[in-house]
Amino acid sequence: MPSKKRKDTKKTTDESSAAKESPFVSYEKLVETIDVLKKWTLLDDKQKTDKKELFKDTADCVVSLQVNYKKTPLNKSTYIFAISLPNHWRHESSDFETCLIVKDVNKTPLSDRDLDLTETKNHYRELLSKDNSDQLVSEILPMRELRNEYKIFESKE
Repeated sequence: MPSKKRKDTKKTTDESSAAKESPFVSYEKLVETIDVLKKWTLLDDKQKTDKKELFKDTADCVVSLQVNYKKTPLNKSTYIFAISLPNHWRHESSDFETCLIVKDVNKTPLSDRDLDLTETKNHYRELLSKDNSDQLVSEILPMRELRNEYKIFESKE
């Protein structure tokens, strides 16, 4: 009696689900998002105000971006995406403030917390002053200070 070959009953997974999804935004999505933001800024004020405003205090803002994490990412590597902007991102008026969030200089925290934060801030201030960019940044915030002292808006009571 000839033996019947049994078909493999395992489902085959397609290539897209087999590859693990990256937690980072792809470069193509980033470029697409920037293009949409550029188009939106070119619209007339009349076209922008056809709908009711969700937040009243943001009427004078052109674009606002806020990024939140539930948890700080565990990987310590830095992913830098360069975005080419048609115009300079900072106006010359004094009503803008910029906070630069930086990684810690010391991998292990020092026993004196204030000294540790001061070393990190001074290190990045020196780097900015070498490039004559220190006037563009109003505050430097190390990751250790961000993790320990600041909370996500939703977690505040």
